[in-house]
Amino acid sequence: MQKFVKQLMVVGAVVSVGVSTCTTLVSAATEQPSEAQVELTAGELQLISAPDFNFGKQKMNGQTITTDAESVKDVVKVINPGSVGGWRVAAHLEDGKLNNFKGMQLTVKPKNEKINYSPDDKGKVTADTNMPKIVRDSMTLSNEDQNIISASENSGLGTFTLTFDETDASLVIPGDVQPGVHDSKIVWSLLNTPA
Repeated sequence: MQKFVKQLMVVGAVVSVGVSTCTTLVSAATEQPSEAQVELTAGELQLISAPDFNFGKQKMNGQTITTDAESVKDVVKVINPGSVGGWRVAAHLEDGKLNNFKGMQLTVKPKNEKINYSPDDKGKVTADTNMPKIVRDSMTLSNEDQNIISASENSGLGTFTLTFDETDASLVIPGDVQPGVHDSKIVWSLLNTPA
């Protein structure tokens, strides 16, 4: 009988230890919030590249010739690392000796669907309202600036490209233009105000 009582006491002790262990759960009151923070400063608004249009070799016939570009090299590329005031890209033909397109008409036809957001990574535009827009879908370049693409205030943040296909540029050549190689410098400008 004494031996049985001792065994019962041992079992009771084991049970007691088990109950004591179960009551040591961590209370939710021990959670503590913390904070993550970053301060961003704006970088420099930049125009990285602009397109060259080549209209190939055309045979004169004494009449006006209208032709699309045979090739387009490069794109309009803008990097905006934080300028929130808006921006625009404008273009004009250089006047004077650098313009040998006298009498010809160079027309560009940019399209909104050919504006692309180009992150270095796999980032995405946070909203469609961030995308810049084409100012007009067709414009004949002259020696005065014509606005091509524009981002309104608080939009156009990031890196963007505007692509021109061969059919997005055309050249009208009058019948009385002299033969030879004709070229013109196109001046592209990035301004820190929207159109």
